Amino acid sequence: WKPKSVVHLDFSNNKFSSTVPSMLLSHSSQLTNLFLSGNTLQGTLPSEIGKASNLRILALDNNRLEGTLPAELTQLQQLEELLLEQNRFTNHLPTDIGRMTSLAKLNLNHNSFTGDFPWQEFGNREDCTLTHLNLGFNSFVGSIPWDVLSNSTLVGWTCLQELTLKSSGFTAETLPDTAFGNWVNTLKYLDLSDTLLRGTI
Repeated sequence: WKPKSVVHLDFSNNKFSSTVPSMLLSHSSQLTNLFLSGNTLQGTLPSEIGKASNLRILALDNNRLEGTLPAELTQLQQLEELLLEQNRFTNHLPTDIGRMTSLAKLNLNHNSFTGDFPWQEFGNREDCTLTHLNLGFNSFVGSIPWDVLSNSTLVGWTCLQELTLKSSGFTAETLPDTAFGNWVNTLKYLDLSDTLLRGTI
């Protein structure tokens, strides 16, 4: 199937058990919204995802997708929502994911991602776009970089509304007084459970 003129495609909550079709992605230059959530899709996310250049919403959550995210994913510079929660993705995130400057919602919850997260790159954006970030239940490493998140000169971190780092692999150790300076007027939901916090609140 080659849906060249389709703009919105929703196959969510069905019983598809195949892989994400490369052919569909290769011929979806007009597609802006792709919903494949709630199926039993398997295999990896094909590199052809980079050809769906007009995508604004990509929802692949609640499937059985696995492996490493392809670098071509970061070519989707108009993507606003990337929803990958409840899959079996592994390994490091693509190097340039922090340069996807239109991303407003990024949900990677309940996967097996490893390595670090590009905190600095997300902060370096010229515009404040990221409002929802969920990295919970993964295997990331390192400490939560409060110095980056609270830096008012890093515009990319100044409009966050929801932040979930529960059981993400990141550790917090202490909670600085300045931790939420950037989000004091925007933050609505914060989950730092199971991050080894200590000291005083």
